[in-house]
Order: sequence, then C-alpha cells, then structure tokens
Amino acid sequence: MINFVVIVVLLILIVRQISYIKTLEIRTKKSLSERLIVILCIAALIAITIFFAKNYMHYLIFAIATMLFVTDWVKQGISESGILIVSRGKELYLWNEIKYAQINTSDTITIDYYRNSGSKIISHEFKMKDYDRILEIFENNDIQFIIKNKIK
Repeated sequence: MINFVVIVVLLILIVRQISYIKTLEIRTKKSLSERLIVILCIAALIAITIFFAKNYMHYLIFAIATMLFVTDWVKQGISESGILIVSRGKELYLWNEIKYAQINTSDTITIDYYRNSGSKIISHEFKMKDYDRILEIFENNDIQFIIKNKIK
C-alpha cells in the first residue's frame, strides 16, 4: 500500500514538472559539472536500488524517482509567466515578484534575479544565442535589467 502511495505521489510531481517544462521559452545552459553531478546521482540511485530493492515495486519507484529528478533539473529557465528554478518550496517566481535582473555576458549569459525586497533569488546561465530573446521577454514583462559586459 505504501509503495502504491509513493508511486502516485511521484507521478503527480512528474506531471507538475512536465507542465512547467511545457511553459519554458528559454532553458538554462547545463554545464559539464552539472551533467556529471546528475549522472553521479542517478548512479547512486541505481546502486541503492540494486542493494535494497526487494520487489518489482521498488524498481518502479526507482524509475519514477529518476524521471522526477531529471524533469526537475531540466525545467530551469524562463517561462511565459516567470522564472523556473530548482528549489524546495517555490519553483516559479512570477514576473511581478522580480524587481530586476543583472545580466553578465561573456561566452555565455549569466542572469542574477532579485526579489522586490532586493535579495537575490538565483543565477541562471544561458546560451548566447538566446540573448535577444531574453531581453525581449524582460521588456515585454516590464522587468528592469542591468547589463554588464555588453555585447559589442
């Protein structure tokens, strides 16, 4: 019974993550170190499952939990309604909850988002090809932004 409840809860969470992913307009750039960490975490989940699984339901829980882990990681970025982050608790910051963004450019775009209180929410990294689209989204949603290291 408990296994069934866990599976249902995980499936509900996956559906929520997929609904967030569908709203993404620009995804964050995933660094090599991020990818390696995700692979190591999945390998750890595999090891734990192999050593402790007692029946097929445990393997099913592993598969669904891994899908949840990956969808949660993939959903980061800019959506039509705000920014999506990986966080316990608040995953979506609506545009009206963001006071301003600081944009730093180099080989990639790094954006620091700030709450209305002035405290930092998170930093996201994006590909340079998304630069114009990011500025357009910020302007359409009345997000103030400061550009450092402007592109020439």
